[in-house]
Amino acid sequence: MMLEGKTAIITGASRGIGRAIAERFLREGAEVFGIARHIVVEAQEMGFHYITCDVSNESEVKSIFDHIINRGNKKIDILVNAAGIAGVYAPVSKSNFSDWKRVFEVNVFGTYLMMKHTLPRMCENQTGKIINFSGGGDGPLEGFSAYSASKAAIVRLTETAAEETRSFGIDINVIAPGPVKTKLFEDMFLQSKKTPPATIDIQKAVELALFLACEK
Repeated sequence: MMLEGKTAIITGASRGIGRAIAERFLREGAEVFGIARHIVVEAQEMGFHYITCDVSNESEVKSIFDHIINRGNKKIDILVNAAGIAGVYAPVSKSNFSDWKRVFEVNVFGTYLMMKHTLPRMCENQTGKIINFSGGGDGPLEGFSAYSASKAAIVRLTETAAEETRSFGIDINVIAPGPVKTKLFEDMFLQSKKTPPATIDIQKAVELALFLACEK
């Protein structure tokens, strides 16, 4: 019960790494608010609260915190930004701008908006843990330039936010999980028709997230 008494918000909680982290944090005693665009019934039945939200929409993001506060949760202890999309497979020269832009809206703007509305509460309480996710591989990822660029942007965003909140006792980290076998990973290689690399156990990312979320 390493997270007993903690309130955690986890985006992308309907599947993949986000859902695995939500389930793990719940077992460790946290009150978990899972954020996703669509509610998954079997995940909801596991015991954490589900809130439907498009993290790229600021009014919807703000409503998350109104909902949590109205439930009596005055303190947000942990934020995990695991929501992300890969976009449509296409070389840069043949990519569609609206598709490219949508990847940034979810991956970068979504991470930014969740931090924007979480950090004032964490700064007020002089404590908090934020965990973001960068890409699932090293170097360029042919055909997925928006995904690769967005994940690189998340790294610098994380570094900047960590520097800005250094004096408030807030830990902000980013995890590069490597090629974890999730639906997003499978969809990417199905689109590209390329042979996927060897995958990494999802539990490695989950356990690292738990380590970073715990009090040192």
